[in-house]
Amino acid sequence: LLSKHDDSTSADDEKMAAAIRAIAAFMSSCYVALNKWERDNKGVQVHPHPLSRYISQILRKVATVFKGIHGKGNDGPLTLAAAGAFESALTAADLTGLEEEDMDVIEEVLDLMAAVLLEKVDVNAQRDDDNVQKKWGKACARALGAAISTGFHRSEDL
Repeated sequence: LLSKHDDSTSADDEKMAAAIRAIAAFMSSCYVALNKWERDNKGVQVHPHPLSRYISQILRKVATVFKGIHGKGNDGPLTLAAAGAFESALTAADLTGLEEEDMDVIEEVLDLMAAVLLEKVDVNAQRDDDNVQKKWGKACARALGAAISTGFHRSEDL
């Protein structure tokens, strides 16, 4: 389904958002299952990571959702779903095998999310579009927190 999505806006954004949320849920479930496996098997890890084959494509497709949204008010269900999938990708997948281009994609998305958080968002907003903006800010904060947490976790392993 992700391969059928292009950069154009369409009436299928809700379906696309649902598909992206399903991918995020799958990645989170994979993370939980791998942690349980490792715990139950005295630290033995599954190698290669089950998501390693797909993570590059997932990151690139999720990043395409974010292209051109900054300052255009395009922060609806599709971008919220993409932010959740991005957060899941950061925490659930093994990022050590990513190519430099994939790391650049991660950096670009994190830069965009940091810019969103640096903008002033009225937390007492009453209008629907202000509420969506608040949700978008929270999604960006969670993803940035996941990136920081992942970085600290990875540095402890070194």
